Amino acid sequence: MSIQGILFDFNGTLYLDAAMNEAAWEEFTRRQGLPIFTREEFITRFNGLTTLATLQGILGGQHPIDVLLKYSEQKEELYRYFCRQRTDLLHLTPGAEDLFAHLKQLGIPFGIATSAGWDNVSFFIEVFDLYRWFSPEAIVFNDGTISSKPAPDIYLKAAQGIGCDIRQCLVFEDSPQGIEAAHRAKTAGICVVAPRQEHAKLRSLAGVVDAIEDFTQFNRSSLQRP
Repeated sequence: MSIQGILFDFNGTLYLDAAMNEAAWEEFTRRQGLPIFTREEFITRFNGLTTLATLQGILGGQHPIDVLLKYSEQKEELYRYFCRQRTDLLHLTPGAEDLFAHLKQLGIPFGIATSAGWDNVSFFIEVFDLYRWFSPEAIVFNDGTISSKPAPDIYLKAAQGIGCDIRQCLVFEDSPQGIEAAHRAKTAGICVVAPRQEHAKLRSLAGVVDAIEDFTQFNRSSLQRP
């Protein structure tokens, strides 16, 4: 596989935040009296989607956009609150920064393609010092103009942001919707970042070439200078 660029999903991939995201959704739905989903139902139906798309799925399009946007802000405020509370988990996925340094040494460009909105992205930039590794152009996020995953749009834009042909980009993802988005974008391959018990299921999805629990397990020997 000839890899000329690397694209990372963020939530659940570069930041293992499932516990905080689930806590935020549970608290938000409790406060609003909305349907409660099991973890498996949520992962299958909504993981990887924008918050707005998730709310539309939960509510079935029964609320006007201004109400959905207000709900979205409330949920993400809860999410950032829970992130700050779990300081033991407020760090990038193990091995990520070592991989960034290795990619810089090789001269392989890399970027982020996240369904998160700007309020969360700016939070991540601050707490994880992302500009140490990523230029602003290399961080593509949900700005309201990009279709939610599983549409391929965000990966196509992220490849442009790092100046690479999407067909020569390796993607790191954690969700079925994100994997589908990367596959539909015709990436060179997808490496899943997920707990070991989920590897077999996720490896069966189209485009997946590897599965790891964190970046310390990624085989860097497969990467070469462009």
